[in-house]
Amino acid sequence: MALLESTLASSIQNLFIGERPETIRANLMVAAGNELRMLAGCNMLVFPDSKVRLRKGQGCAGAAWQQAFDATISEFWRPVVAMTTDLTRRRKKDTCHLSDDQIRLTSHILWIVSIPLFRTRQGQRTFLGVLNFDGVHERLRNEVRLSNAEFLGECASVAERVAEIICSPPASLLTNIDASSRKG
Repeated sequence: MALLESTLASSIQNLFIGERPETIRANLMVAAGNELRMLAGCNMLVFPDSKVRLRKGQGCAGAAWQQAFDATISEFWRPVVAMTTDLTRRRKKDTCHLSDDQIRLTSHILWIVSIPLFRTRQGQRTFLGVLNFDGVHERLRNEVRLSNAEFLGECASVAERVAEIICSPPASLLTNIDASSRKG
């Protein structure tokens, strides 16, 4: 778990150059049954959404989960992005399908990037969860990066690294993901 958390922290530093890292969070949500649940995070603990659970299609993470199954082969991996203008209460309810409680718990988020995570073995792709980066307290100085294909590709590369970490020996992390995410 320490390697995973340090990878999340360093990914903030490496992806968001020129930004204040204390205003950017990273977290890993894993699929457990019919929900995404938080497994690990960076800069998350003091926020009310650190325990939020999402279903397929809910929020950006749930949209990334849905996309992982519904999108074409060239699109299933793409990050789902929401900028400040996408995160109004009305859009969270109507477009993101969040409950009133989920909207309340996530009201501090100013932007978000959600990247689906996969394990690929012998040509089979297995969905593991979603890697999220989001911003709190202030908008990005360089918000354009959220629509830059190269930046989104770098986010997808970090997601691949996170997937490697959770699938690498010792296998106990992957084996215990479902059990760990059920707690709480």
